[in-house]
Amino acid sequence: MMSGTEGRIEPYLMCFIIGSIYHFDRGISHNKIIDYVIGSTLVAAAIMTKGMFVIVPIFGAIGGHLLYQHRNITVFFKWYWLLVAALICLFILPEIYALFIQFDSHPNKIIFGQKGISGIKWFLWDSQFSRLINTGPFTRHQGDYFFFIHTLLWAFFPWCFVLYYGFFQTLKKIFKKEAVVELYTFSGGLFMFLLFSISKFQLPHYISIVFPFYAIIVADIFYKPLNRLGKKLIVSLQTIQISVVFLVLISILIISSWSTIACLLFLSLFVGALLINFRRPGNLINKLLIGSGLAAIFLNAYMSLEVYPTISSYRADIQAARYINEHFQDQSVTVLGPVSYRFQFYCNSPISKYWDPTIQELQDLKKASLILCTDVDILKRLDSNYVLVESFDHYASETISLAFLNPKSRSTQLVKYILMKKPTTTSKKTENYQ
Repeated sequence: MMSGTEGRIEPYLMCFIIGSIYHFDRGISHNKIIDYVIGSTLVAAAIMTKGMFVIVPIFGAIGGHLLYQHRNITVFFKWYWLLVAALICLFILPEIYALFIQFDSHPNKIIFGQKGISGIKWFLWDSQFSRLINTGPFTRHQGDYFFFIHTLLWAFFPWCFVLYYGFFQTLKKIFKKEAVVELYTFSGGLFMFLLFSISKFQLPHYISIVFPFYAIIVADIFYKPLNRLGKKLIVSLQTIQISVVFLVLISILIISSWSTIACLLFLSLFVGALLINFRRPGNLINKLLIGSGLAAIFLNAYMSLEVYPTISSYRADIQAARYINEHFQDQSVTVLGPVSYRFQFYCNSPISKYWDPTIQELQDLKKASLILCTDVDILKRLDSNYVLVESFDHYASETISLAFLNPKSRSTQLVKYILMKKPTTTSKKTENYQ
């Protein structure tokens, strides 16, 4: 959801991951070197985009498929895998060189409060795998092993239950040692799911990189004939999900800022589309497939027309950056408290950031002419000899709450970003702005 208003790299990773597996499969089946070269290029692009962990879904998918199909580990000891490894190492050299120039060649740089931090080591290990085992500069002691199980209920809606059914069916075939056309999607999707689940760092959008795998699994369920039990299960689950969408739309339209006529028209279009779909002749499973798609389209249409624009208006980092660009062009800005990289991207002025400033750092800020404070606790410790310029409402959560959707309770979910400046001889101090 938040990807509409934030910069995410997961869409690029989707292409790199699924594209590399496709070309490696072509290389194995057609024995063409060009496919290994293209696949290696896409793997390197994925690594330089997010880090080394992307080898897990890629080679987990390939390894799981080949091991099950050939039942022999000698399939991994082929000359072309050495070529792939060499090409990947070659293609990521620009990233390695850039990190060396920026970090490793400057051992006196203070990073994470320490000197001698290696950018190359951070890229190859600390940025991803150290999070998995909870070591390195960033640690987190809380995590939910079932986080992505319930995340998929809405993130992959309305196909999540079909996906779980597809995983179950594939596992059953594996245990019975039955023939399976391909295991790329199952292996890649499962390994990445397990890796994210045992990690302490969990955000909903992480799992989206393996959605192409999950989409193929779901498509396979709908494409192939189902047995009696499977058909009854899919019909029941998809009917429930379409009904849930209808009830959710009614609930959020009641508290929506839309007019009554607009709400009734939107619901009428949804119900009309469903009636046309289910009244036409054809297979019930196909009707449910289209009906589920219609439910997702109308739900996301409401999100795009109402919710997303509302969220965008409560992105204080973007609003503050644009305000500074307009009224304080080229004037340096000091940021107190955490702020997203969006602020740096949109703000054209030089920026100094203090996420958790010490008392001494706050005292040294007397020379700062323009301050953006994002943390009310820091604001209380700050010298009051500043003029309030503007305040911006910010919705900081990664998920959308019902209280935020309701205009009457929305203010309880917001925080303030405060923009201040040093008073001039002609300006009047604003007291007690805290």
